[in-house]
Amino acid sequence: SKGTQWAVDYIADHWPRTASVAIDSQSPAMSLLADLKARHVKVIVTNYSDMGRACGKFLDMLRDGKLTHLPDDKAPALATAVANATTRSIGKSGAVGWNPMGSDIDISPLVACTLALYGTTITKRDPDRVQEVMIG
Repeated sequence: SKGTQWAVDYIADHWPRTASVAIDSQSPAMSLLADLKARHVKVIVTNYSDMGRACGKFLDMLRDGKLTHLPDDKAPALATAVANATTRSIGKSGAVGWNPMGSDIDISPLVACTLALYGTTITKRDPDRVQEVMIG
């Protein structure tokens, strides 16, 4: 097992060209937070309300034909997650979150894509913007 340092390295290396990094507060990936912050990666930590908004945005874009993705054969883990996920209610506002259709189903690829999309919709970060650093 390689542990998780490879993930921290990968994210930190790609951070300069990344719009956002989002981690659900209930995710095991929270263990990466301190190391990512030490590498100056700004992380959006989401809660259940954010997940409701994220799933809503995802489903709205899907319904409106504004969400594109790789073909199933190029992203088989995502295809399996989508095929085996359903929605569940979050709170009393009508928001929904993803739920696996069975205890042996891994929907983490779908959750990751949902949070990635959400992160791009709430960030002000533009990795293509030219920035100037002034020290004085």
